[in-house]
Amino acid sequence: MLFKVGRIPFVIINSAEAAREVLKVHDIDSCSRAQLTGTRKLSYNFLDIAFAPYGDYWKQMRKICVLELFSLKRAQSFRFIREEEKAIEDHRQPERAIDQDQEDIIDVMLKLEKDQTKSGEAQITKDNIKANIFLGVVDTSSITVIWAMSELARNPRLMKKAQDEVRNCIGKKGRVTEDDLDLDQLPYLKMIIKETLRLHPPAPLLVARETISHFKIDGYDVNPIQVNVWAIGRDPKYWKNAEEFYPERFTDNSIDYKGQNFEFLPFGSGKNKHMVNGLLH
Repeated sequence: MLFKVGRIPFVIINSAEAAREVLKVHDIDSCSRAQLTGTRKLSYNFLDIAFAPYGDYWKQMRKICVLELFSLKRAQSFRFIREEEKAIEDHRQPERAIDQDQEDIIDVMLKLEKDQTKSGEAQITKDNIKANIFLGVVDTSSITVIWAMSELARNPRLMKKAQDEVRNCIGKKGRVTEDDLDLDQLPYLKMIIKETLRLHPPAPLLVARETISHFKIDGYDVNPIQVNVWAIGRDPKYWKNAEEFYPERFTDNSIDYKGQNFEFLPFGSGKNKHMVNGLLH
């Protein structure tokens, strides 16, 4: 589908086959970002990782994000922040004193800025930090939880099944901790998350891509491109009873959200895929 946003024509990808062509076959040909006025303002002149055009700067920021910010190890190191916030939300003091030397995500980026300044390579500035912190606070996890609870509230059978699984796994501890949330031990909860992401992807249209070399998809010259993951996730060609919230569809089903199954792309695929491995854990 072709439409214009103002004066800019976009090709909208509405099928898994076309998404595979763009995100896998022609990934390197379409891995840059469209430089739009709105995203320029949101990203401090394209200083973040989501909207920066493909090039040396994007590669540097992606490396920093993968190694320093969004790795599984780093995500686990921020556990104390999540525990503190949850304790406050539940009207309790955290169970243990917070170590003031523990770093949050802003501390990590400020430290990177300081270390680079010392070495004479001031590649990260305050604007870089603000741009990437903006990306980090777009809370896709909260959106997914809200949609999941809404769907479960509408279906008491699914709610009871999920509650029984958690209670059987947790026992009589009284509350759930992060140590308990091993999705391999909670297979039905994992199916609920997948089904929620299928019906309610946090970003219904992936961030627009811009081609860096010419190619065609189904006869269209493509530049820029947006992948409609909302439409693909609800397409009856790929999903039986596509509009129904039915977590059991993922029973004994290897389809996952990591970008290799093009009928299920809540976080995209290819070089510009969102940093989800550590965040989802």
